[in-house]
Amino acid sequence: MARLPVTEKNRLLARVVQGEAARVRMELLHRFRGDTAPTIPVQARRTVAGLLDNAARRRADHDRRLAAQRADDEAQCATACRNVASALATHTGGLGPDLLADRR
Repeated sequence: MARLPVTEKNRLLARVVQGEAARVRMELLHRFRGDTAPTIPVQARRTVAGLLDNAARRRADHDRRLAAQRADDEAQCATACRNVASALATHTGGLGPDLLADRR
């Protein structure tokens, strides 16, 4: 505002008095933002095809991680079952593997 000429300020004030305060405010804000707008490059707009490709890629990555986690969980379960069967075999005289046969 300090850089505006006095005649411009008087003209704006007259418009405010005449009931154009909202319009004057909008013009001043537009002028101010135009003077101080950063010069950041605008990112390219995303396309529907690009969004769908990204979604498919993320879904495939998620499915791969889920399959790997399931395989790891199954391996841990199998190891735990073998350990339990071994412990039972030691304490029951060899019945442990038969008790857990359906679990392997």
